[in-house]
Amino acid sequence: MSFERTFSAFLFDFDGTLADTNEGIIATVQATLKDIGLPSADASDIQFTIGLPLETCFRQACNVPENLVEQACSHYRDIFWDVASSTIHLFPNVQCSLETLHEQGIPMAIVSSRHNCSLNPLVQQLGIEKFFDVILGEDPAIRPKPAPDMALKAIKMLNEKCSESYLILPKDTLVIGDTKYAIL
Repeated sequence: MSFERTFSAFLFDFDGTLADTNEGIIATVQATLKDIGLPSADASDIQFTIGLPLETCFRQACNVPENLVEQACSHYRDIFWDVASSTIHLFPNVQCSLETLHEQGIPMAIVSSRHNCSLNPLVQQLGIEKFFDVILGEDPAIRPKPAPDMALKAIKMLNEKCSESYLILPKDTLVIGDTKYAIL
């Protein structure tokens, strides 16, 4: 299989695009709420916020009081690996597609709202780190999606790493995601 080269680079979201993380995220959110003494949230409300910063999930989907949001996020990150890592897997054909793009020398990055403390180990666990030139997770210095800042930083990093023969421009970069926030 070969792809016509119409894009200089591909930027992939992680959750819901490369990997099916819904079950693990929902289970970790529910466990967090229970552990900090709050009622459970509706799974569909949690699912609607996947891909946004974790704080947004706890504020909007779970109605966590503002004074407990930071505690909820910290606890979620502490228990995520134990609760969720075994439930996370690549979607069908992702591995093959990434291999094909990589063989064609197309620069690729992961651009995720997921915190690096879980993004990097998950990418390694799934065995896909070798396909990506840049793996960019949540960064407090960068506005989160839907702002374009993460995508623009990834393009800058790709140019620093990969642009020996051509410059990667935002207009020639394909963003691949599963929500409107990734595309916006």
